[in-house]
Amino acid sequence: MTWIVRYRTVPAPTVRLFCFPYAGGAASAYRGWASRFPASVDVCAVQLPGRETRLREAPLPHMIPVVNALLRALPLDDLPFAFFGHSMGALIAFELTRALRRERRPLPEALIVSGARPPQIPDPEPPTYNLPEPEFRAELRRLGGTPTEILDNEEMMAFIGRMLRADFALCDTYVYSYDDPLDVPIIALAGTDDYKASPEQTAQWSLHTRASFETRTFDGDHFYLQPREAEVTSLVARVLAPSVVIHAQPPQQAYQNGAV
Repeated sequence: MTWIVRYRTVPAPTVRLFCFPYAGGAASAYRGWASRFPASVDVCAVQLPGRETRLREAPLPHMIPVVNALLRALPLDDLPFAFFGHSMGALIAFELTRALRRERRPLPEALIVSGARPPQIPDPEPPTYNLPEPEFRAELRRLGGTPTEILDNEEMMAFIGRMLRADFALCDTYVYSYDDPLDVPIIALAGTDDYKASPEQTAQWSLHTRASFETRTFDGDHFYLQPREAEVTSLVARVLAPSVVIHAQPPQQAYQNGAV
């Protein structure tokens, strides 16, 4: 069982970037990211149960078990790190950051959330995960994130459908509970025509940080991430740049400069 997929070997990383998938997504959504960052950035694509290399494992349909598992599984204590999450992945990254604070463990140098309403704004649409199969597939077609060849393949849907329902359940049953804002910079990204998380809604992520906050919009809808990959990764690389420079120093020099 592995929670991380790496598409590039980094012999001596100085910072890690953990990338969390959207509902129905998997580690492969970030396959092209590794080559877009400096050689010292360890790009870790998070692989949740029930998909790709973990297809035969039972997916996790609720937020708390996912966060608790990630707390145990991810290497979060030995190097500086940042979180990137799109849609469902943004909520997971946010709740994982709050859990790390509760455990008094190191926090991410930045929390980059994409295509996600802030957690205090509930989804106005009714739940999807518990629809009967014909209605569930019709909803998947409407959303447009699942290829038709998968929706029309009974064998594929026997596996993929279970994972999709679990991911939708995780989002549909998520309940936000108030806590103090984080002392972590938040960068909130949105597609200009995202029907699930408008730029105006995305701006309200600012309520969750006492550190710096930045918003950025990209041409596209909820699925803007793939066609805008070069632009998004360029922005993320800029966010990581201070950590790459500071922590790339030899240990003694970094200590003298107050970096550790």
